[in-house]
Amino acid sequence: MANFFIEVIVPVPLPKLFTYSVGDEWTDQVAVGKRVLVPFGNQKIYAAVVYRTDTAAPEGYTAKPVISVLDEVPVVNEKQLLLWNWMQNYYLCNLGDVMQAALPSALKLSSETKMILNPDADIHSTSLTDDEFLVVEALHSVKSLTLKEISKILDRKYVFPVVKSLLRKNVTLSVEDVKEDFKIPLVHYVKLSSKTQDADFMKKEFDKLEKKAPKQLDIMMQLTLMSPHYPEGKVPQRELLKKSGSNSAALQQLVKKNLLEIFLEKAIGRVKANNEDFFTLNAAQQQALNHIQEGFSSKKVGLLHGVTSSGKTEVYIRLIDECMKRGKQALYLLPEIALTTQMIHRLEKHFGDRLLVYHSRFSDNERATTWTKLIEASSSDKPFLVLGARSAVFLPFSNLGLVIVDEEHETSYKQFDPAPRYHARDTAIVLASLFDADVLLGSATPSIESYYNALTGKYFLTELFARHADIAPPFIQLVNIKELTLRRQMKSHFSPLLIQAMQEELKNGKQVILFQNRRGYAPVIQCHHCNWIPHCTNCDVALTYYKRADLLRCHYCGYTTQIPQKCPSCGDTDLRQHGFGTEKIEDELQIFFPDKKIARLDLDSTRGKNSYKEIIYRFETRETDILVGTQMVTKGLDFDNVSLVGILNADNLINFPDFRAYERSFQMLLQVSGRAGRKDKQGKVIIQTYNPAHSILEFVVKNDYKAFIDFELAERQKFHYPPYYRLTEIILKGRQAEATEAAARLLATELRKYFPDTMGPVSPVVSRIKNYYLRTIMIKNSKKISNSKTRAAMQSSFEKYRLSDKSKGILVHIDVDPV
Repeated sequence: MANFFIEVIVPVPLPKLFTYSVGDEWTDQVAVGKRVLVPFGNQKIYAAVVYRTDTAAPEGYTAKPVISVLDEVPVVNEKQLLLWNWMQNYYLCNLGDVMQAALPSALKLSSETKMILNPDADIHSTSLTDDEFLVVEALHSVKSLTLKEISKILDRKYVFPVVKSLLRKNVTLSVEDVKEDFKIPLVHYVKLSSKTQDADFMKKEFDKLEKKAPKQLDIMMQLTLMSPHYPEGKVPQRELLKKSGSNSAALQQLVKKNLLEIFLEKAIGRVKANNEDFFTLNAAQQQALNHIQEGFSSKKVGLLHGVTSSGKTEVYIRLIDECMKRGKQALYLLPEIALTTQMIHRLEKHFGDRLLVYHSRFSDNERATTWTKLIEASSSDKPFLVLGARSAVFLPFSNLGLVIVDEEHETSYKQFDPAPRYHARDTAIVLASLFDADVLLGSATPSIESYYNALTGKYFLTELFARHADIAPPFIQLVNIKELTLRRQMKSHFSPLLIQAMQEELKNGKQVILFQNRRGYAPVIQCHHCNWIPHCTNCDVALTYYKRADLLRCHYCGYTTQIPQKCPSCGDTDLRQHGFGTEKIEDELQIFFPDKKIARLDLDSTRGKNSYKEIIYRFETRETDILVGTQMVTKGLDFDNVSLVGILNADNLINFPDFRAYERSFQMLLQVSGRAGRKDKQGKVIIQTYNPAHSILEFVVKNDYKAFIDFELAERQKFHYPPYYRLTEIILKGRQAEATEAAARLLATELRKYFPDTMGPVSPVVSRIKNYYLRTIMIKNSKKISNSKTRAAMQSSFEKYRLSDKSKGILVHIDVDPV
């Protein structure tokens, strides 16, 4: 007989909590935030999170009993549940959606979860129970087992305790770990060989190197100086080459001579924490730091507007250090998982084992370990710094004191699919408010919303406009490729000025970045006779040609097909390529610079495990001369030796059909320009365009952010766009175009009763994806109306819409504050 009833969150997309009864045996163990095993439906079992423990018995049905309590201590704390509630209400999603996004997979076990053997486990030295041994034996015979299959093997109804124990012992992994394509970065370390212990031998070798190989001597001298400051004398190869001013070729020669040894090891835990290793802040950085500290005394959120290469990261590190000295935790958010590769090394140098890294591409066990460390930290005095991408806002912080949101303008902070479609920047501000913590947003090109909040006094504003070592901003030059094309002076997609500048910089030993925000070889293949264009069979979009794979590929669903030998419409064989992507640029550069090493950085070249890290590492160590990339090269990367950036076609960014197109193109052009001339001298940027008189390009050339803001704010206010109005985008998806259109019209009619400015429904630019027809509705809402009234009106509209048969079989996605 049940003593009492509890409400739980089940990780399913349903708009309600679920009530279960608690038997006598679990009465003392149940608590808010703990996981309990509950039956759901006829056959499924889920690990649910207890939301409330003082619930009345349900009316109209008998509550099912809780099977067991999984945790000794809560895995979700009170502050997290408050954040989940805010996300549910603000982003119009379900608590089950938030739970699904928040918890690592190891904490979300269900009857459909699959288990595999951990290939790194030492099973023979691990103590296993009889049931655990049976499961392991079965997994030697098959690739994976569901929990239902394990239940049959053990002839037991509930097998969660066995599975939980195997996971804790690292003998098995949940199936989510198969997706592990990003690990703690591996770093090359260099160490003096045992031969160098002989002083006489070293003297002879140094004499030889001084006469024949000065570059190799520089490496040996620098390594000798640096070795005592690193554990076991192992120095990061990247730092060694940077400080010695040498290259990888000279290093490899020393390895062949048995003077050095190179190791590839995990970066985490490698360098000792050394808080005395702080850079001395320059006057501008110190002034910015003082202003931020003063700002936090009156406002909890600040915006640091610092130009590229101004040293914002060093200011962040000082703030984090002060926060942790007060015994509080800090959260450092980055927009891209890949950026953590560079940042881990910089932060770990200062904070050592107090640094935790968390994002969705870590294995499930690694994420669960970080989660557990933070739960344990609630009862200890050891503060942690968490470095992560957007999912890090869900971690169980207990004493958060500071949140840093770097590159706060980046759209990568926004979750698109599945729900909750949250913005990590905004969610982090709400999270910080729950702890009364400080928040610092940082960017060289702040989002219009954040800058507007600073202008209106909601945030304080700190400016840092002095670049490192007082280096002048890069010199930006526009090239009119329309005129050059008419005069037939273009060399493929390169202007003569760009080719000449690349030749000069490469001759001086510098590196070059070329930016083209399109991947693939050619975006369009077209029949010259009848204009036929190959399209995806599942989506309303043209297929992109990939030369190396010799395939046509859809960027939306992944569909691929062979390029036809002749046009299927008219039979003509004259099929021509139009446009160009990063693969074509990489290919053509080999013709102009046959003796230079060229690499490509885009989504296609970084799919492999550690491939992103390898590309960046080779460019940092100057093995690569030219890096061709999409927007991935714009996001906060720091390269010392880049002196020239070429933007091959700025018009693609500016002319995109979106009200944020000008903002995004301005940000992206300035960000990629900031990769040039970061350390020793002024860099150069060449922007190719068909319209050099465009106002956005004028703002970029002058580096005039404030003039751009004034221009853009006037436009936004005139046409009722953020930051003056709130937007909510509703996307309807259906298998039939007519049914989707009818449902969209019905929903738009209901919404207009509350929101007269509702726009749509309309077909988006790509109106069919993965055989789902799409219709979009956009709601514009004045910020003068409270959020609670807006949400209530939307909920009422959706409830009335769902009563109609037209809503059947139609998926509805709600995106609040779309980007």
